[in-house]
Amino acid sequence: MDHLDDVRLDALIFDAVPLDPEEINHTAECSLCRARIAARTLLRDELGIARRSQPTPQQLTRYSRLFDEVAVQSLGQRIGTFLETLRLALVIDSRQRALGLRRAAGFGHRLLYSSEEVDVELLVEPEGSEWHIDGDVLPFDPDTIAAPYLVELQIGNESGSNFDPPAYAVASEANGRFRLAGIPSGRYLLALTPARGPAIEIPGLEIP
Repeated sequence: MDHLDDVRLDALIFDAVPLDPEEINHTAECSLCRARIAARTLLRDELGIARRSQPTPQQLTRYSRLFDEVAVQSLGQRIGTFLETLRLALVIDSRQRALGLRRAAGFGHRLLYSSEEVDVELLVEPEGSEWHIDGDVLPFDPDTIAAPYLVELQIGNESGSNFDPPAYAVASEANGRFRLAGIPSGRYLLALTPARGPAIEIPGLEIP
C-alpha cells in the first residue's frame, strides 16, 4: 500500500480514527510513516499546550482590571514622589566673589545649594577640556535623609520626572560624598535619591 497521506495522518492524530489492519502492518514496516506519525503527535501535543495556555475571556478581563489598578497606583506613586522632591536653591557661588572663577589659571569654583532639610556643596574644577564635580550632601537630620545617594546628572534643566536616562550616574560614599568626572560645559539637572527620604533636585546647574 501507499504511504499514509496528510488527510489520513490528521484523522489518526487529531480525530483518533484508528488504523485498519493493512495500515498497521504498513506502518510497522515503514520508518517514514512512523516518523510522520511521531511528528504529527508532537504537533498535536504542542497545540494542546498552547490552547491550554491561552487565557479565557474571564481571565483577560481580570488581568485588564489588575493592570488598570497597578497603573493608577504607579501614577500616584510618581506624583507623590514628584511632590516630595526637595528643590534646592543656590545660596553661594564663589564666581560672584572677588576671587571667583579664573578659568585660564585652572581655578575651580564652589557652589552651595540649600533647603530647610539639606545642603549640597559642590566643588567644580577643570579636568583638561572638561570638568569634574566633588559633591557633599549635608542633611540636617541624617535619619530623615539617609546616605548613600544615587547621584544623577541629566542634560538640560527639566525635572527628572520625565524619566530620561541620566548622562552621568554614580553612587555616593556612606558619608554622602561623591565625584562626577568628564563633564563637558553645559546646563544640567542634578538629582539625588537617598537611601531613605525625599528625592533632591538641583535644577539649572551651570558647568562651568
